[in-house]
Amino acid sequence: MRKKDNVRAGEGQTIHRYSGLIACGDCGRAFIGKRIKLKNSQRVEYVCSTHHRFGEEHCSAHTLREEYLDEIIQAELIATKAQYQQMWDAMQDTVNRWTPKATNTLAQLKKLRQQIEATEEEMEDILMERIRDKANAKPYRGNTASHRYAGLLTCGDCGSTFVPRIRCWNGTRRVEYLCKNYMHHGKEFCPSHRIRESELDTRVQQYAEELRSQWTAEQADLRRLRRLWEMKRPAINSHIADLYNEIQRLEQEIDDLLLEKIQSS
Repeated sequence: MRKKDNVRAGEGQTIHRYSGLIACGDCGRAFIGKRIKLKNSQRVEYVCSTHHRFGEEHCSAHTLREEYLDEIIQAELIATKAQYQQMWDAMQDTVNRWTPKATNTLAQLKKLRQQIEATEEEMEDILMERIRDKANAKPYRGNTASHRYAGLLTCGDCGSTFVPRIRCWNGTRRVEYLCKNYMHHGKEFCPSHRIRESELDTRVQQYAEELRSQWTAEQADLRRLRRLWEMKRPAINSHIADLYNEIQRLEQEIDDLLLEKIQSS
C-alpha cells in the first residue's frame, strides 16, 4: 500500500523504511530518502522533496537521519510497552487481591439480591392487599374501614396498633394514624403518637427507591466482577493446570526415590 500510493522508487532500488511516511511541516510535501556514501560507511537521510527538487526558494532545508528516527521510534515503543506492562501489573494485582474473596463476594451478592427480591415481593403483596381491602371496605364511624397502613403500625411505647383517623382543617382533608390506647384512654395510658399518611407514603417511597438504587449498584458491581473474572479465568485455569502437572511430577519423583531406596536396601 505504501509503495503503491506514496513511494517513488526506480526498478531495483531500495524502498527506505520511512519513505512516504514523513511530511514536511512547512510545505506539506513528503520526505524522500537518500543514501549517502561516506568514506568507510553510508547513511540514509530524509529530505523535503520540494527543497530537493526546487531549492530553498520554495521550501527550507529539512534533513532527518534514519538512525535518529530509529531511536525516536524505539524510545516510543519502549515507553508504550512499559505503560501497558504497568496497566497489566495493576490489573494482575487487582485480580490477585479479588480472587480469594470471589466466592464470598458472589455469595453475599446473591444473598442481597434474594433479600431485595423478597422485600419487593412483600411490598407488592402489602400494597395489593391494601388496594383490595379499600375496594371492599364498608363505612365505619364516618371513616373508611381500611387505609393503606391500617394494621401495619404499632406503638413503640405500649405496643398497641395505630388506627387511622380522617382530619379536616381549613377545607383540606388528611389521614392520620394514632395510638389506639392514647385515643381510647388518653395520656395516662400512652403518650400522644401520631403520623400522617402522606409522611408514611414519602418514607415508604424513599425506602423503596433506596432498595432499588442499592440493587442497581450491586448488579453493576456484580457485572464488573464477572467481567473481571471472565477476563482472568483462562490465565487462572492455565496456572492451575501447570500447578497440577508440577504436583504430579513431584509425586512421581518421590515415588521413584522411594522405590530406589527400597531396592538399594
